[in-house]
Amino acid sequence: MDALVPIVLLSWFGLGAIIAAFIYLDMKGRKSVSTIWVVLGFLLNLIGLLIYYLSVRASRRHPYQYPPLPRYDGPMYDFDDPKEETVVEEKEEETPSIEHIEGIPRCPNCGAAISSHEWECPHCGAKLRY
Repeated sequence: MDALVPIVLLSWFGLGAIIAAFIYLDMKGRKSVSTIWVVLGFLLNLIGLLIYYLSVRASRRHPYQYPPLPRYDGPMYDFDDPKEETVVEEKEEETPSIEHIEGIPRCPNCGAAISSHEWECPHCGAKLRY
């Protein structure tokens, strides 16, 4: 009976040292070492390991990841090298004036282009809605 007490104490603290080393290495991998967890793991053994595991698990429960911040770089301009510039004759397209575009509302009096929300023509003053 006298030899049983030192064996139990040695095994208790030996297991506590192993658990404390495990907790320390785990916290070092997470880059947040706290001495209190190492001491609790050493003194409480499996109970300390269980408490540490539950607290780490609770902190990981809702790992919200924010989206990456947008990069506000300046616009990238692609300037042509004047040495490599070749002259290409392009046919100029005629852009239709507002008088030739179909689908634009017109004043029934003077034929000017008007907005569909106007009550009177801005050019001739004719009433468009009654």
